[in-house]
Amino acid sequence: MGDRAWAKFQAQMKQKRVQKKTKADTGLGGGVILQREELTVQRLSSEVSGKAQKFSRIGVREFVPFADYEDITLPNIKLACEKHFLPTVGKSVTCDVLAGEQGPSCSTLEQIPDLKLIHIRFIQRHEQDHESNIFINPDGPPKRKRRPASSVPIASTSVESDSTWPPKQIKVFPKSLSVSEMLKLGKVVAKKATTLIEVRSFELDPLGWSLTPATIEFNIEKDAFAKGGFREAYRATSHNEAFAGKTWVVKRYLPEALKAIQDTGQTAEVHTKKVVQMHMLAKNFADQLAQKIKKDDLLEFGQALQYGKVYFGRDLDKGDYVTVEEYIEGNFFKYINNTGKVCDKSTLSEKAQCLAHFSYEKSNHKLMVLDIQGTGHKLYDPEIASSELVENDEFLFSTGNLSQTAIDCFVSCHHCNIYCKSLHLQELIKQ
Repeated sequence: MGDRAWAKFQAQMKQKRVQKKTKADTGLGGGVILQREELTVQRLSSEVSGKAQKFSRIGVREFVPFADYEDITLPNIKLACEKHFLPTVGKSVTCDVLAGEQGPSCSTLEQIPDLKLIHIRFIQRHEQDHESNIFINPDGPPKRKRRPASSVPIASTSVESDSTWPPKQIKVFPKSLSVSEMLKLGKVVAKKATTLIEVRSFELDPLGWSLTPATIEFNIEKDAFAKGGFREAYRATSHNEAFAGKTWVVKRYLPEALKAIQDTGQTAEVHTKKVVQMHMLAKNFADQLAQKIKKDDLLEFGQALQYGKVYFGRDLDKGDYVTVEEYIEGNFFKYINNTGKVCDKSTLSEKAQCLAHFSYEKSNHKLMVLDIQGTGHKLYDPEIASSELVENDEFLFSTGNLSQTAIDCFVSCHHCNIYCKSLHLQELIKQ
């Protein structure tokens, strides 16, 4: 009898909550009482585009189930959307709630103009500041449970693929200090020499630069570990969440390179952005080639060549423009020069030639990826040679673009190998 009475009482309380439109507690991240079992959501693109600088709609509005959450709070909305769209967007992104098709991002529930229609987008985890180191599993939301008035909802919505519910705290182990280090703490410790770099990313879909830069603190080595004809490379590390746990490379222009850039009528900022855009284009060609190899099940090709991601950066201390990319351990090899000359006869060189050939055919003989170099199958610092060097009085790509001269050089010395033939690429003919 007691169980029946308790069940009846719970049903009555739920009915009262549904009928009310009162606000819940106004503690950190407070919410409103749930009035329906789902949310109406419009998904938008991750970046703005067009003259109006608006986020584009992706698909039609969708009903997102919300029955597992007692209160409408911003973290709960994000969790529900991440779970609902998980099969489409995967676990490498996080939900960002927007005030509308022109933004901005909402940091509190009160900033959402109308809960009848919620606008969201999905962005990479490192693009959003996380207020907690707690990981939430989108596959297993918390059971419905009454929250005390003084409790604080979970603030983070980042996803960990192998996490379980309830969320686990990340294990942090205390650093072992020597006696001499302990004694140093008795005095004021000098500030560690770090560099603040304002970082922006470039995406091909939709085509454009990130609107909001991220300011990242790097520990950059004093001496360059490598030097090319245009730039010097410095190893760097960071404690920032998006860059922690890896070694990075910060590349700076040499003085003579800056002069060469000015001679082409470009600024260092414009040229650096073009370098990043060029890298992402080369990466796209390599990714398309890898996709075709997989789709056509070309086992004889083996591992495909690949480019990583590169970021545009501005040194806030010196005002210099730099690029930031992940450091690759291993011996450096150049397979094709930016002049179009083939430098090696190895298997990797043949794959590099295939990539150059593929890019030329894919771009309808307008562009070619050259200066292909790197460590093993991981490449970096490409150049793009374009059939036209200047368009509307603007220099295309970077100062390493040797245009049709480089393309003709490659065409004249390239002989289609087994990789070109497996892809059925057309034999190159000098234009």
